Amino acid sequence: MSFKVYPPDIRDYGVMVERAAGHTQQAKAFLDKLPELRTSAAMSKLWGAVTELHEEQREKAGTALKAYRRALAASAAELERSSKYYAETDDKEAAALDSTYPASKRSAPPQPGVTEAAASNKLILDAEDPLAAFDRRGDYTFRERLDLQHRQDAMTDALNESGLAALRESVGNVLDFFSPTMWVNEIIYIFTNRNLLDEMAHWVTGDWESFEECAKGWESLATFCSNVSTNLSTGNNALSVSWNGNAADSAWHYFDSLTSKLKEAEEAFSTLYSHYNKIAEQIAGFVNHLKAVVSLIVDLALIIALEMILASKAAASVVGAPAAAALMAAIAYKVVRIISLHQSAETALLGLFVTLNAIRQTGTEHLEQQIRAIRDFPVPGKSYDHKAV
Repeated sequence: MSFKVYPPDIRDYGVMVERAAGHTQQAKAFLDKLPELRTSAAMSKLWGAVTELHEEQREKAGTALKAYRRALAASAAELERSSKYYAETDDKEAAALDSTYPASKRSAPPQPGVTEAAASNKLILDAEDPLAAFDRRGDYTFRERLDLQHRQDAMTDALNESGLAALRESVGNVLDFFSPTMWVNEIIYIFTNRNLLDEMAHWVTGDWESFEECAKGWESLATFCSNVSTNLSTGNNALSVSWNGNAADSAWHYFDSLTSKLKEAEEAFSTLYSHYNKIAEQIAGFVNHLKAVVSLIVDLALIIALEMILASKAAASVVGAPAAAALMAAIAYKVVRIISLHQSAETALLGLFVTLNAIRQTGTEHLEQQIRAIRDFPVPGKSYDHKAV
């Protein structure tokens, strides 16, 4: 391929790459500002598992973004030096140096089909705004599918609503003297010596709004990487109009590889967002199951309360002993049923932990692959290195 160079275009592409490095630094700042998913004694083990997962991914993502920024910054500096060299060097001398590069194994780089003048300072501009990715609200259905706080509140609401109206009609105003939630808990505690409803409510305690925000953060970072990759690819192809030769091919290949790495980073962040969605779906499904279990337990507790009142009245009568015994047997059966329901919910919780661990492993492996790739990817001065600068 014949040698041709227009130094201002190399300079302009270097400015674009330098801008991308700055954008990547801002992406790292965006990542750092995502909510810290903190744990505390008041939070559930489920929340603790999610928090541990997020902190691992957050650290790995930060490492990857810093590696991309270093590669982009080094590339921008190399382009600036190359532009200065060509601007100060005789064309024949520059062409002679170009001939010392190995010839490209492919045909000429893609040509946008514009003149050299049109390429200069017109096409080497950002096609996308990478920072606009951080203004996006993300998946509007995410919260609707997760909505754990609403579901958790509904569990408490069930204590006040499920079967309570019918019980009040049966026993008058006795319950008006007590908190319905506390009253039902007391009934269960009398027979099980455990606060089962409190235990189950604690299973899903967590700052799920922050989890949603972090999930959307991965989606924003995926869009960011896509936009930066598009800009670098567009600029690289535009530069190939005015910079031809072996050195130009070497540079084109390098930046084409760098944009490919950024596309892979986009895929990694998209995968993270997908995994957070899967986590949300699994947890939401568990909470739906838990809500149904709580409703059944509350119904059974309310019936037990009614049967206790009836048994007490029957036992006080002369002929009511057999009826009282039957009612106590029915109460015992319902207590066993309550314990069984609680155990089934515990089993479902253990199954959820197994599922979340599997999701966690696949997501972590994907991101680790991307980090290894960018660490192994040479920055200018190691692989792509203009011989004259």
